Amino acid sequence: MAVKEKEAERLKKIQFVCDRCGAVLEKTAIKIIPNVVELEGEDILHPVDEATHGMHFCAACTDALLKFLLPENKPPPKPKEKPARRRRLDAGRVMALHNAGWSNEDIAADIRAEPEQVRQCIYYQKYKKKSPSVTDGEEQT
Repeated sequence: MAVKEKEAERLKKIQFVCDRCGAVLEKTAIKIIPNVVELEGEDILHPVDEATHGMHFCAACTDALLKFLLPENKPPPKPKEKPARRRRLDAGRVMALHNAGWSNEDIAADIRAEPEQVRQCIYYQKYKKKSPSVTDGEEQT
């Protein structure tokens, strides 16, 4: 038994594998070790994370990582699109169709608006008149 164990130890092969794509690295590997650097003298003060010291990368993965990390290679941010301005609804027409029994979706399709806009318009038209208003000469309690 001891002979087989010695033979097995002798036949062990150490392989390095790319930690990003999983490719077996044959002759060379690349290590990326992030460090804290003093800006004035560019002296390395200490590594950021000890866990990254054991990582190996192939050349293709290193190129991909550098393209991702370097700001000059990043695509410019897309300009934010302004939301389309909501057009005002004809509240009289919305309420007339609503009172005639039309659904919000049908009203929205008829006046080319969103059903949510129609719902908000109906809600506002129904409940704006029910709020108490103060007329001239009355005191509010």
